[in-house]
Amino acid sequence: MNNLCNIVYDLLPLYVDGECSAESRAFVDEHLADCPACRKKCEAMAQPIAIDLSPGEKEITKQNEGLKEPQHRDRAAKKVLKRIKRRWLLSLVPLLLLIPLLLLGINQYRGEGISYTNLYDHYAASQFLKALEKRDYDRAFSYLNMDFYYDDIQEGLKHSADTLAFKEEEFPESSETDKKNAQDFIDKYGDMSDEQFYERSKVNFIANMKEWEQLGHTLTGHRVKSSYVNEYDGVTNYSFYLHLTDGKQIVKSGKISLAGNHKGSFYFTGGSYLPEKDPLTPLLLDRISISDLVQ
Repeated sequence: MNNLCNIVYDLLPLYVDGECSAESRAFVDEHLADCPACRKKCEAMAQPIAIDLSPGEKEITKQNEGLKEPQHRDRAAKKVLKRIKRRWLLSLVPLLLLIPLLLLGINQYRGEGISYTNLYDHYAASQFLKALEKRDYDRAFSYLNMDFYYDDIQEGLKHSADTLAFKEEEFPESSETDKKNAQDFIDKYGDMSDEQFYERSKVNFIANMKEWEQLGHTLTGHRVKSSYVNEYDGVTNYSFYLHLTDGKQIVKSGKISLAGNHKGSFYFTGGSYLPEKDPLTPLLLDRISISDLVQ
């Protein structure tokens, strides 16, 4: 008996009972036409088995034979229904996958909510706030867009130089105080490289946040308020509600706003709070800063 005969022999019980698929039946038919040995085995399997039964057993056998055909039809119907149900469920999978893609596309067009271009920033902004909640300030700092802050410093240096260049008789509004502030700014940042600025800002940020922590204040949670694309510069702005506590009360009215760069980095654009009900948010907004001039 070769391997092909072995395969056919394994299929013969299903073939004889009519339970195999159309492809398997065609395969067995083709083999039986050319193989007398397998054909003989098939004929033997198809023969009814003669068993001597008592009168009572014969009656039970007749009843079972009467039930066999309806039961066979029920099994076949269940198989068909199961197959239809499975195909129907599989057909729903692409539709279910299309729904979030459609929503992302609508938000992309509207410039509001989670969209294709800000999907990563939404995730990163939430991770930034979670890092603050866990007091992992090193990780939180890694989400800040330090390129933006350094570029802002460079603009400040140019503005300070222009202020010092003003002649008092030409620009009387340029006071000595303005010039002093401009000179102080240049003295502070004029020779600072971007690497030095990064390291100094990180030290200041962590120190500010630890001071907030030492006051007994904690960021305990957050949730998305809104997000929208600024039509002026195309930057996506994110706003989150903050849950803060000082160990005695929990405040949920505070908000913080961030601007993203579609690369998972942010800079602060402000925040808001209810002065009568929320003494904690302004303290946090003061300290979520890279500046060493904390108020």
